[in-house]
Amino acid sequence: MPDQHSQYILDLIKSIEERKGDRESDKHDALELARVGHMNISLLLGALRDQNAKVRENVCFALGEMGDVRALPMFMKLLSWESMIPVRSEVIEALVKIEGKNPGSVKLDEVRNALQDSLGFFANKESAEKEAIEEYIRLTEGLANVKIKIDMPGELLPDKPKKPKGTFRRRAAHVN
Repeated sequence: MPDQHSQYILDLIKSIEERKGDRESDKHDALELARVGHMNISLLLGALRDQNAKVRENVCFALGEMGDVRALPMFMKLLSWESMIPVRSEVIEALVKIEGKNPGSVKLDEVRNALQDSLGFFANKESAEKEAIEEYIRLTEGLANVKIKIDMPGELLPDKPKKPKGTFRRRAAHVN
Protein backbone atom coordinates (compact mmCIF):
# COMPACT_ATOMS: atom_id res chain seq x y z
CA MET A 1 0.00 0.00 0.00
CA PRO A 2 1.47 3.38 -1.01
CA ASP A 3 2.25 5.98 1.63
CA GLN A 4 0.06 9.07 1.95
CA HIS A 5 2.17 11.26 -0.38
CA SER A 6 2.44 8.56 -3.03
CA GLN A 7 -1.30 7.94 -2.90
CA TYR A 8 -1.95 11.67 -3.34
CA ILE A 9 0.30 11.73 -6.42
CA LEU A 10 -1.45 8.64 -7.83
CA ASP A 11 -4.84 10.28 -7.20
CA LEU A 12 -3.76 13.43 -9.08
CA ILE A 13 -2.57 11.34 -12.03
CA LYS A 14 -5.84 9.36 -12.01
CA SER A 15 -7.81 12.62 -11.90
CA ILE A 16 -6.01 13.85 -15.04
CA GLU A 17 -6.56 10.51 -16.74
CA GLU A 18 -10.29 10.37 -16.07
CA ARG A 19 -11.16 14.02 -16.72
CA LYS A 20 -12.66 14.80 -20.11
CA GLY A 21 -11.79 18.05 -21.89
CA ASP A 22 -11.05 20.29 -18.90
CA ARG A 23 -7.54 21.52 -19.68
CA GLU A 24 -7.63 24.17 -16.94
CA SER A 25 -8.25 21.55 -14.25
CA ASP A 26 -5.59 19.32 -15.82
CA LYS A 27 -3.02 22.12 -15.57
CA HIS A 28 -4.09 22.83 -11.99
CA ASP A 29 -3.47 19.16 -11.14
CA ALA A 30 -0.17 19.25 -13.05
CA LEU A 31 0.96 22.26 -11.01
CA GLU A 32 0.01 20.37 -7.86
CA LEU A 33 2.05 17.40 -9.13
CA ALA A 34 4.97 19.78 -9.56
CA ARG A 35 4.52 20.99 -5.99
CA VAL A 36 4.43 17.52 -4.39
CA GLY A 37 6.22 15.41 -7.02
CA HIS A 38 9.60 15.60 -5.30
CA MET A 39 8.16 13.36 -2.59
CA ASN A 40 8.08 10.45 -5.04
CA ILE A 41 9.55 11.37 -8.40
CA SER A 42 9.63 7.73 -9.47
CA LEU A 43 5.82 7.80 -9.68
CA LEU A 44 5.99 10.77 -12.03
CA LEU A 45 8.69 9.18 -14.15
CA GLY A 46 6.61 5.99 -14.32
CA ALA A 47 3.58 8.01 -15.41
CA LEU A 48 5.52 9.10 -18.50
CA ARG A 49 4.80 5.56 -19.75
CA ASP A 50 1.05 5.85 -19.14
CA GLN A 51 -1.21 4.84 -22.03
CA ASN A 52 -3.07 8.14 -21.78
CA ALA A 53 -1.32 10.92 -23.72
CA LYS A 54 -3.01 13.56 -21.55
CA VAL A 55 -1.34 12.05 -18.48
CA ARG A 56 2.07 11.99 -20.21
CA GLU A 57 1.63 15.60 -21.35
CA ASN A 58 0.68 16.90 -17.90
CA VAL A 59 3.38 14.93 -16.12
CA CYS A 60 5.94 16.41 -18.54
CA PHE A 61 4.60 19.84 -17.60
CA ALA A 62 4.92 19.03 -13.88
CA LEU A 63 8.48 17.71 -14.25
CA GLY A 64 9.42 20.83 -16.19
CA GLU A 65 7.98 23.05 -13.48
CA MET A 66 9.94 21.06 -10.89
CA GLY A 67 13.13 21.49 -12.92
CA ASP A 68 14.28 18.04 -11.84
CA VAL A 69 17.20 16.76 -13.92
CA ARG A 70 16.29 13.16 -13.07
CA ALA A 71 13.62 13.45 -15.78
CA LEU A 72 16.18 14.08 -18.54
CA PRO A 73 16.88 10.43 -19.53
CA MET A 74 13.17 9.68 -19.82
CA PHE A 75 12.58 12.90 -21.77
CA MET A 76 15.21 11.82 -24.31
CA LYS A 77 13.41 8.48 -24.69
CA LEU A 78 10.08 10.25 -25.13
CA LEU A 79 11.53 12.44 -27.87
CA SER A 80 12.64 9.27 -29.66
CA TRP A 81 9.37 7.34 -29.60
CA GLU A 82 6.46 9.53 -28.51
CA SER A 83 3.91 9.90 -31.33
CA MET A 84 1.63 12.52 -29.79
CA ILE A 85 2.66 16.05 -30.76
CA PRO A 86 1.28 17.74 -27.59
CA VAL A 87 3.38 15.40 -25.44
CA ARG A 88 6.48 15.97 -27.55
CA SER A 89 5.95 19.73 -27.38
CA GLU A 90 5.58 19.58 -23.61
CA VAL A 91 8.83 17.60 -23.41
CA ILE A 92 10.65 20.36 -25.29
CA GLU A 93 9.10 23.03 -23.07
CA ALA A 94 10.06 21.03 -19.98
CA LEU A 95 13.64 20.78 -21.26
CA VAL A 96 13.73 24.56 -21.66
CA LYS A 97 12.51 24.99 -18.06
CA ILE A 98 14.98 22.45 -16.68
CA GLU A 99 17.86 24.09 -18.54
CA GLY A 100 16.78 27.48 -17.20
CA LYS A 101 16.83 26.16 -13.62
CA ASN A 102 19.92 23.95 -14.03
CA PRO A 103 22.25 25.58 -16.59
CA GLY A 104 24.27 23.08 -18.58
CA SER A 105 22.10 20.10 -17.64
CA VAL A 106 20.42 19.67 -21.03
CA LYS A 107 22.79 18.55 -23.75
CA LEU A 108 21.65 19.90 -27.12
CA ASP A 109 23.42 17.05 -28.92
CA GLU A 110 21.32 14.52 -27.00
CA VAL A 111 18.13 16.42 -27.85
CA ARG A 112 19.15 16.61 -31.50
CA ASN A 113 19.94 12.87 -31.58
CA ALA A 114 16.61 11.98 -29.97
CA LEU A 115 14.78 14.12 -32.51
CA GLN A 116 16.78 12.53 -35.34
CA ASP A 117 15.78 9.08 -34.07
CA SER A 118 12.12 10.02 -34.38
CA LEU A 119 12.28 11.41 -37.94
CA GLY A 120 11.41 8.04 -39.47
CA PHE A 121 8.12 7.98 -37.59
CA PHE A 122 7.06 11.38 -38.89
CA ALA A 123 8.33 10.96 -42.46
CA ASN A 124 5.04 9.47 -43.75
CA LYS A 125 2.61 11.59 -41.75
CA GLU A 126 0.03 14.01 -43.09
CA SER A 127 0.60 17.76 -43.34
CA ALA A 128 -0.94 18.49 -39.92
CA GLU A 129 1.78 16.45 -38.28
CA LYS A 130 4.41 18.09 -40.46
CA GLU A 131 3.16 21.52 -39.37
CA ALA A 132 3.36 20.35 -35.77
CA ILE A 133 6.97 19.28 -36.36
CA GLU A 134 7.74 22.80 -37.55
CA GLU A 135 6.28 24.08 -34.27
CA TYR A 136 8.50 21.58 -32.56
CA ILE A 137 11.58 22.89 -34.23
CA ARG A 138 10.62 26.36 -33.01
CA LEU A 139 10.38 25.04 -29.45
CA THR A 140 13.75 23.35 -29.82
CA GLU A 141 15.18 26.69 -30.89
CA GLY A 142 13.78 28.04 -27.60
CA LEU A 143 15.98 25.52 -25.83
CA ALA A 144 18.98 26.71 -27.82
CA ASN A 145 18.15 30.31 -26.88
CA VAL A 146 18.21 29.38 -23.20
CA LYS A 147 21.69 27.94 -23.73
CA ILE A 148 22.81 31.08 -25.56
CA LYS A 149 21.50 33.36 -22.81
CA ILE A 150 23.42 31.37 -20.24
CA ASP A 151 26.62 31.02 -22.24
CA MET A 152 26.81 34.52 -23.73
CA PRO A 153 24.66 37.03 -21.84
CA GLY A 154 26.63 40.05 -23.05
CA GLU A 155 26.19 39.12 -26.70
CA LEU A 156 22.39 39.37 -26.45
CA LEU A 157 22.45 43.02 -25.42
CA PRO A 158 24.63 44.81 -27.97
CA ASP A 159 23.12 48.22 -27.22
CA LYS A 160 24.29 48.03 -23.60
CA PRO A 161 27.79 49.44 -23.08
CA LYS A 162 30.34 46.78 -22.25
CA LYS A 163 32.66 47.22 -19.31
CA PRO A 164 36.32 47.58 -20.14
CA LYS A 165 38.25 44.35 -19.75
CA GLY A 166 40.66 45.94 -17.31
CA THR A 167 37.84 46.78 -14.87
CA PHE A 168 36.59 43.21 -14.96
CA ARG A 169 40.05 41.81 -14.34
CA ARG A 170 40.68 44.16 -11.45
CA ARG A 171 37.38 43.20 -9.85
CA ALA A 172 38.14 39.51 -10.35
CA ALA A 173 41.57 40.00 -8.75
CA HIS A 174 39.98 41.61 -5.67
CA VAL A 175 37.49 38.77 -5.29
CA ASN A 176 40.24 36.14 -5.26
